[in-house]
Amino acid sequence: MKAKPKSKTEPLFEQIAEFKQSKADMRRMVILNAVIDCLAEDGLHSLTSLNISKRTKMLRSHINYYFPNQEKMVGAAIHYVVSTGQEITVAHLAVADHPEERLLAHTKATFTWFERYPKHASVMLLLHYYGSVLPPYRKLNEQIFMAGVSRLEAILGSGKLKKGVGKKQINDVAKKIRHYLVGALTHAIMVEPPIHYNDEFHRAERIILSLAAEVWA
Repeated sequence: MKAKPKSKTEPLFEQIAEFKQSKADMRRMVILNAVIDCLAEDGLHSLTSLNISKRTKMLRSHINYYFPNQEKMVGAAIHYVVSTGQEITVAHLAVADHPEERLLAHTKATFTWFERYPKHASVMLLLHYYGSVLPPYRKLNEQIFMAGVSRLEAILGSGKLKKGVGKKQINDVAKKIRHYLVGALTHAIMVEPPIHYNDEFHRAERIILSLAAEVWA
């Protein structure tokens, strides 16, 4: 994974784990990136302090000091990945004024995020899978899913609604859009050769606007 520029990472450090720019916390970040790589490339079963030690060329005791168990590693990785996506989404939404623009900006942000950080996409899909089969990750997966739905509800609710449309219909459409984005992400990762994310976004743009038309006048 390519290292992110310092100006991009500093806010993320503070946001995710109250990181300060010390040598120790930079070491922690190296470990966290190795955890993300390991999850994306080999899955949860391979995520051990021994494997992370090999990837980072650090002592196993150092890995255990920062992340004493697999659950801590996964939790930190997920929060880092999600916070990265949030930063990108907020930046896209900041320059969108109207509801339709905001909906498309939200969608574009998703594709920008995974084009820029493809291993983050793999981690999010793994969480989606683990959340369906492993109880420890179910709640986290549900929380992330519903946070995305809530943001979409706010965007949809800010538009001009069809007569009689209420919260339930808005919630239903928000969930459809969220599920569609997960499906589009899966497609983007699995297709060989890799797709062009911009082309995939334009395909998603049409579908998501058609879904929004279920509640927008």
